[in-house]
Amino acid sequence: MFWPKPTVAIFEVGGVERFTVELATPELVAHAQGLLAGDNLEAVPSGDIVPGDARVNAPWSWHIDPSTLEFSNVSTAECDGTPQDVEDGRITTERFCPWSARIVAIEGPDA
Repeated sequence: MFWPKPTVAIFEVGGVERFTVELATPELVAHAQGLLAGDNLEAVPSGDIVPGDARVNAPWSWHIDPSTLEFSNVSTAECDGTPQDVEDGRITTERFCPWSARIVAIEGPDA
């Protein structure tokens, strides 16, 4: 069976590392497009970490559960870090919310 390619947002953290998140709803796609266009919107991506399955987030061994993705301007320090921090288990909460993340691209059918 063929599954269509999802629309994804690519984020850069600290100007060095990148990670990719599936945008599961039209509202998330529109929000990400606004961020990419420079709109003043809530910009910190936050979502539950799913370990052991990269899905759209290769080469990492984890991904953000697309049903939990949200954007905010405020989050706790415990979920802040880099994709490598998640990979190495230094993020000890179930959520990842990298404060320095900025969207650099949107790819897929709804981009």
